[in-house]
Amino acid sequence: MSTIEPAPGGLRLVQELLNTARYGRPPGRPDLFDDLELARPWAHGTLDRIGASRTPVTPADVAALRELRDAIRLSLHRRSGIVDDEPFGVSEQLTVQLGPDGQARYVAGGRASAVIRGAVLTEVLLAQATGEWLRFKLCQLIQCDVAFYDTSRNRSARWHDERCGNYVNLMASRQRRKAEG
Repeated sequence: MSTIEPAPGGLRLVQELLNTARYGRPPGRPDLFDDLELARPWAHGTLDRIGASRTPVTPADVAALRELRDAIRLSLHRRSGIVDDEPFGVSEQLTVQLGPDGQARYVAGGRASAVIRGAVLTEVLLAQATGEWLRFKLCQLIQCDVAFYDTSRNRSARWHDERCGNYVNLMASRQRRKAEG
């Protein structure tokens, strides 16, 4: 499996959340939200990176994070035309304060999942406001499904690396040859 380039800025947080799912071709690791013991280190590391205090991570937190991850993944698949399901929403109350240094900050508090969900949704909102969200994608090789940031000039990347694109093109070529007899 290839290395996944980190998304810039706060989108890296979104990318890390999305890539907690089983991904890669073949799947390179388990879903981190299938087990509390796998989810806890990820959640604590995320809380540390966003400057929030560590709070206990419960099964309810893992379920809430899985719901957010799946909602964002579904919206990205819908945007690329891979699925056409009914939309569902996820919400979280966000609090932003202006610090003494004049910097606006997301104020974390409450359950671990609420803190992480708030930070992730804030980054999605900011990326949408700047237009960067259109560069955030899932590899269209559905067996891979890696979250990546499209650095192509015209935002046309469909796969997170050339190996996935080569695989799709090879399979299409084989199907054409088979159909031609």
